[in-house]
Amino acid sequence: GETRIRINAGDAFTPTGTVTIPRLWVEGTYNGAPGETLTLTKGGDSACKGSSNMANHYAFCLETTGTFNAPTTTRVTSTSTTSLASGATYQTLSIEPTSGSPTINLGYSWNSPDSFAQTLVVGTGSAAVVASAQENKFTVTGNTTINALATINTENGGTFEANGNVTGAGATGQTTGGTFRMRPGSGATVLFGPTSGSSDWEFNDLEIEHSGGGAATVRSAAGGTGSFRVLRNITVGRSSDSSNTTFDLETNDRVLDVTWDLVITTRGTLLASSTATMLLAGDFSRASTGVFVPGTGTVSFYESTRPSKVDFTTTGQSFYNISITTPAKVVRFDYSETTTITNNLTVDGGACGTRVGIASTREADDAPPRRAGNREHPVRRHP
Repeated sequence: GETRIRINAGDAFTPTGTVTIPRLWVEGTYNGAPGETLTLTKGGDSACKGSSNMANHYAFCLETTGTFNAPTTTRVTSTSTTSLASGATYQTLSIEPTSGSPTINLGYSWNSPDSFAQTLVVGTGSAAVVASAQENKFTVTGNTTINALATINTENGGTFEANGNVTGAGATGQTTGGTFRMRPGSGATVLFGPTSGSSDWEFNDLEIEHSGGGAATVRSAAGGTGSFRVLRNITVGRSSDSSNTTFDLETNDRVLDVTWDLVITTRGTLLASSTATMLLAGDFSRASTGVFVPGTGTVSFYESTRPSKVDFTTTGQSFYNISITTPAKVVRFDYSETTTITNNLTVDGGACGTRVGIASTREADDAPPRRAGNREHPVRRHP
């Protein structure tokens, strides 16, 4: 039948070996043993308190009176959608359902404490599962592995923050919002993205920054054909950081597709891919000491329902190729600085009635960007 371990307030449980139970409810103290694996095999969608249906309780409840001293490994094998405690700190957390395609909420309850793991593994590669940061923040201080058929998503304002590598054959996704944040430590270079397979990695908001001290780099991982797709904004660098964070798409070329805006702050550096196109539906914005290195790649502006602005503070900006081929797309370039295109500018609205518009950010101006380079590539016009 359905069983659980409930540790009452004032009590402590100290196992000496492997523990496999349907559910864990901690009001007192759980003292995990070195080398121990705690496996939670069941789960429902109701909080432990206030529910008399034990079969529907969360897989792991941690009350405000409780203390969870994590074992070496905590495994969740529930095949039903369920939640884990907010405010818990794990050593290795491994989400391993064998069937059922469940969603495992990494921390329940609005405004509850954040949760942490040194290492996170999502999926076994043989069954679908979603690990979801809902409402609160879940931080992985080490490495995260997303195996095939597995997904990490953010929703309802939740935040997933990673200080180490985030790689694998699985994917990321979002349902109703939230933020995915890459935040390596001082001087670190971490890998980010698919290492095999064709799944896109999709984000609501994507933030690239570092956790303090010296500069850090987030580098797209090698392998796989999936793109980075940002459904709202991507921000490279946090302006309040003490040094720069570099987002490197050049070393291991990866498509970046942003459906709102790309923002490079005063503490951000973006190294664009020379072979994978960067797609922007919204604005390109670079602060005064921010850096955009275009390589020999192409920035393609799309989405005709909104104009795009290209603006930067105090210094001009160079691009290698710019492509604007979505019918009726309008792109406005910074009127106070120089935009330099060192290779090709391709503009094609497809028909006379859907001409592409190129202008300055000051609507009264009608100054196209300056084009430099030795190769001739004519701008296509229609009568």
